[in-house]
Amino acid sequence: MFVNNEGHLLLIDDHHDIAKMVCKYLERSDYVMDDVADGLTGLHFALKKE
Repeated sequence: MFVNNEGHLLLIDDHHDIAKMVCKYLERSDYVMDDVADGLTGLHFALKKE
């Protein structure tokens, strides 16, 4: 999981149902969530967001 100092998290998990459940839980704690299904996509996403 990648976290920046603004409360934005990137969850990388290939289990879509689990990822959605974790995202919903953390969004209730005021985190901004993004999720992707694999590491390579996560790396590209994280680098694009910097």
